[in-house]
Amino acid sequence: MVRFTEHAQDRLNEYGIPQEDVSDVLKKPERVFLDVKTGRFIAIGSWKGKHLVVVFESYEEPVVVTVFPTSKINKVLKRVETRRWIEL
Repeated sequence: MVRFTEHAQDRLNEYGIPQEDVSDVLKKPERVFLDVKTGRFIAIGSWKGKHLVVVFESYEEPVVVTVFPTSKINKVLKRVETRRWIEL
């Protein structure tokens, strides 16, 4: 079962993202990273012609911290170049 923080729920409402779409990305992400600074995980998947970025804690019982769509995935992936994120 996926849980959502209040902040994550606010982002879902803001962007019109159904919780089911976030769950789908968590089940079958295209890429997964670990944020070495926060210890959180980042799952990235396709969503409506864009990418959906899902930041969450714990694989066993995911708690989604925030979520956002982006068409500028390369800008997001700069965190890999700076070694803030490592791919799992």
